[in-house]
Amino acid sequence: MQQSTKVEIEFPPNYKELCEVFDIKDSKTIVFTWGDTLYNPFNIPISQDLLVHEQTHTRQQQSLIKDYETLQKGARLWYNKYIKDKDFRLDQEIAAYRNQYKFFTEVVKDRNKQAKFLWEIARHLSSEMYGNIIEHSEAMQKIRNYK
Repeated sequence: MQQSTKVEIEFPPNYKELCEVFDIKDSKTIVFTWGDTLYNPFNIPISQDLLVHEQTHTRQQQSLIKDYETLQKGARLWYNKYIKDKDFRLDQEIAAYRNQYKFFTEVVKDRNKQAKFLWEIARHLSSEMYGNIIEHSEAMQKIRNYK
């Protein structure tokens, strides 16, 4: 992923709205993508695999608006749908987690570490943070089947 991503140590423009819908108020390890900007309000270290995940969301937002100069509008449209439509949210997150997992498995060849990583990211996807939109075992299956 040679995509350029700006990083801001602040909350995204729609943070209040996200807090009203998702269980994220107390999370100090969460980041957000808005357009080509990665919002990292708690200044956590950004691993390469997480960057791949977030860049997937940038491309998803960009795909809604073909003109790059209106990426902010694409981000707004994407988040509106992401918040309201659980199926859309699940689809978008599965794609991002698949890319993240694929990147991780290309870099880390230890199968035990790959299995632990898959278990952990599936735990995130199946958590209350995303609205409990998928069971853990199903999340593992859908993330793993990226080919």
